[in-house]
Amino acid sequence: MTDIFRLTKPRVRVNRGQAHTKLVKACKQLIELHGGECMTNTVSLTKKPDGGRIKTGEPGWADIIACMPGGRFLAVECKTGKGKLTKLQEKFRDTIDNLGGLYVEAHSVDDLWDVISRFGKRLIKEQRC
Repeated sequence: MTDIFRLTKPRVRVNRGQAHTKLVKACKQLIELHGGECMTNTVSLTKKPDGGRIKTGEPGWADIIACMPGGRFLAVECKTGKGKLTKLQEKFRDTIDNLGGLYVEAHSVDDLWDVISRFGKRLIKEQRC
């Protein structure tokens, strides 16, 4: 298990104010580097050929939903610039906290790195999804 979860600094660095997509990508890479499986939640409306619309994603949910080795649930909301959580995002954060998962509001990849390095091996051993 030690080989899977080595506390190493991420190679991809994203500073505050850079594009949201790059921040999401860097956070996903950091999670995967430490053995986690993750997916992105992108909320959008797409037009169908018949004029209807298809909704994708779940409003309020974090940008990244992950399960770390050992089953620990991790949700990461990526914010750039002066971005703040919406009411729906705050509600989702509170729900995850109350259920024992980890919720990270990341303005840079370093914010996620701080949580991973602070929790260390406990992040992957404490609770199962």
